[in-house]
Amino acid sequence: MSRLRATLSSAPIDRAVQAHVATAQKALRQALDVCLRQGKEGGYAPAHVARVRRDLMAALGAVESVRRVVPSYDAMDPDFQPTQPYVRPEPAEVPVEEDEDVVEEDAADKTVIVEGYDGTTEA
Repeated sequence: MSRLRATLSSAPIDRAVQAHVATAQKALRQALDVCLRQGKEGGYAPAHVARVRRDLMAALGAVESVRRVVPSYDAMDPDFQPTQPYVRPEPAEVPVEEDEDVVEEDAADKTVIVEGYDGTTEA
């Protein structure tokens, strides 16, 4: 987490953790600088100095990847609260009114025979 986000965080635990992480980063960088200077000037075995530098870089990477304790969103936001899934209600049945003029239905082709209808469209 960046130092700016830690500074602006509303959670005191995030601010405290990041303050200690910043101290650890500073100490690891100073140790890496000492290792680099002594490796060049001190006459130590290059393989040993490289191993220590590699270990310090791994530790620095681990410290820099520390995440925040409190989530970045408001857990009490109603949009994040679990809800029951919406169940669509069954459609209401529409009552079918019986047509008084229908005399019979032909079951084969579902043709409706209406009494008094001569086939014209005029009323």
